[in-house]
Amino acid sequence: MIGDDPTSFAAAIVELYTDEELWQRVADNSHRRIEKHFTPQVIAETIHRSIKDLSQSGSKVQCPLVILDFGPWTVDFGLTSDRSSVRTKG
Repeated sequence: MIGDDPTSFAAAIVELYTDEELWQRVADNSHRRIEKHFTPQVIAETIHRSIKDLSQSGSKVQCPLVILDFGPWTVDFGLTSDRSSVRTKG
């Protein structure tokens, strides 16, 4: 929510809290944004692409395999593969 001053910001928050349709629309858009940009798969691909870019730029980075632990997910990727993999634990 945006407000130019504390009073207008508070008014926007009150409107959000009291308007059920607006609340649902903001919630739905927020969930879509998180799913699009912040899942373990998206983060793994971003890290994988960054490491590949570094390795192809002549940098001295050597990282054949990286394994990250995200709570219920394990993410692994290496410079020798084109994609990373994401597995759930258990």
